[in-house]
Amino acid sequence: MFDNAEQMRATRGRVYMNKEYANYSMPEQIPFEMLTPAVEKKQQRKNYRYASDLPIALSILAGKNANSYALNVDFSKDFKLFYLEDINILHAQSLQPEQRNAVRQVKAYFEQTYKLTVQKVGFPLLSRMLELFYLDTWSPGIPTFDELKTDFNQIRAGVANSTFLRLGLEALKTFLAPKDDIEREFVAAKKAKLRTQMANLLGKNGVLLTPLWPTNVPFHHMEPFTFLNLKFTLMVNVLAFPALSAPTGKSASTNMPLGVQLIASPYNEALLIAAAQELERAFGGWVKPGQKPPH
Repeated sequence: MFDNAEQMRATRGRVYMNKEYANYSMPEQIPFEMLTPAVEKKQQRKNYRYASDLPIALSILAGKNANSYALNVDFSKDFKLFYLEDINILHAQSLQPEQRNAVRQVKAYFEQTYKLTVQKVGFPLLSRMLELFYLDTWSPGIPTFDELKTDFNQIRAGVANSTFLRLGLEALKTFLAPKDDIEREFVAAKKAKLRTQMANLLGKNGVLLTPLWPTNVPFHHMEPFTFLNLKFTLMVNVLAFPALSAPTGKSASTNMPLGVQLIASPYNEALLIAAAQELERAFGGWVKPGQKPPH
């Protein structure tokens, strides 16, 4: 079953925190009419425990043969890997050492195992990601202060059909959503430029490696203060590219899961699945709670 748009973004964080796999596909792969409840965003999320489940489940949902998502990749010849470590957004937490190291460990694995040259990249337009995100809002209108106050009280009392995460994003709409058609066209042009830059970089055989979350798994009741930490998963919503989250081990300081995010150009889900299966072999994938990864 599929959640609403807010939960899709939050799911990427939850998958990271539960050390599972999640795949995010374009609507051309999985038609909207198949989803319950109905959604209108550009991507759908699916959670799995093992990387081997990914091609099977995606083929069922998309109505295709499983071989459509089974790709034999020679990572030493037919694969390019790029990585991005942080996105500078005001008031979002900066990338912490363990999360940075998770990205670098994956980078080092491909460099050492397949003799790849893995290039670090940056996109200046990502610093404006919140503006780009609010071009395509998930809820109509700009909430009033009274509406935000009511939502806050209901969420705090545990009787709301919403979360503090969504409340924070709703509040920012007042400042960041386009105010008129001229501003909307300007932001739309920036968004299109970013998508073009990313697609040109990745091509048909490239993957962008990023963190999933800038910090260790947050404690309970920290949600009101961490909604801007969605910056890495919001990037995928802005791009509307296929993406996949994959576990890479556990934190040495907290014993909680660590993971990375993989992004490919449109219609390259099979490449992401192949990369996830390679990471599962390298880093052990999902393990039972309380146990250590085999590697």
